[in-house]
Amino acid sequence: MIAGDLNSNTIWDKPGWRINHSTKVRILEESFGLVSAYHAIRGEAHGQESEPTLYWRDRTKDGPTYHIDYVFLPTAWIGKVSHLSVGAFEAWCGAELSDHVPVVVDVDV
Repeated sequence: MIAGDLNSNTIWDKPGWRINHSTKVRILEESFGLVSAYHAIRGEAHGQESEPTLYWRDRTKDGPTYHIDYVFLPTAWIGKVSHLSVGAFEAWCGAELSDHVPVVVDVDV
């Protein structure tokens, strides 16, 4: 499992860059059998996330927002995910705890 703030999203991919998010995602899946729980469970493509995890710069709900926090799990665990949620802006950023909200994944292994 790999989890955390990767400061990375497909929206910032550039042709030919080795550090593109899409390249990281492909390597994690092909080489290590890991997939993003959020994307697998929600059925959303990288770069098209409906819920941000970072409220950048001004830390407002309507400011620049991005999805850059991930939980990569073994593919076999995706069917065992019992709960997945993204923290609410109000509870985390609105309360000035962080400019990020957590991605919470419960797995019944």
